[in-house]
Amino acid sequence: MPKVYFITLSVCLMPFVIIITNQVVKVFVREGRLRILRRRQLSKNCTLDDRFNLAKLYTLRKQWFSSIRILEFCLQNKVEHKYIYLNALGFCYYNIKHYDSARDYYIKAIHYKKDYTLALNNLAKTYLSTENYSEALRIYELILDYSPDCMRVKENIKSLRSRDSRI
Repeated sequence: MPKVYFITLSVCLMPFVIIITNQVVKVFVREGRLRILRRRQLSKNCTLDDRFNLAKLYTLRKQWFSSIRILEFCLQNKVEHKYIYLNALGFCYYNIKHYDSARDYYIKAIHYKKDYTLALNNLAKTYLSTENYSEALRIYELILDYSPDCMRVKENIKSLRSRDSRI
């Protein structure tokens, strides 16, 4: 009987062990990459791509101000795909609840690439956070022009329209 109990327990716990081990390995790899990129930054041997990767790692660690500082530095230089940096800055400002700054950066990102649905979606979320539902609805409808099959956007539009009918 103890063998059956042990085998059952092992089989049931094995998925948890695998998941936890996988997460621990990801943390160690991420921290190793962070150390390498920090050393490059200190040695002034850091490319703009390295800085962007460092900003992404800071974002994963929710170190918003460090990420903002690096992204703004990158934008002062000539970077390709400026809209990606602007969207990342908007994301950082959104997470520290500076919605006006987030909105401005998302709008700038969309200015550089009109069909950048990630920035459009983030802008709509920002409008929702500031309770500007009519603008959020307008942005979601704009997203549908670029991605007509996006179910999440359709659900958000339906939710906003039903919200308006309840008021």
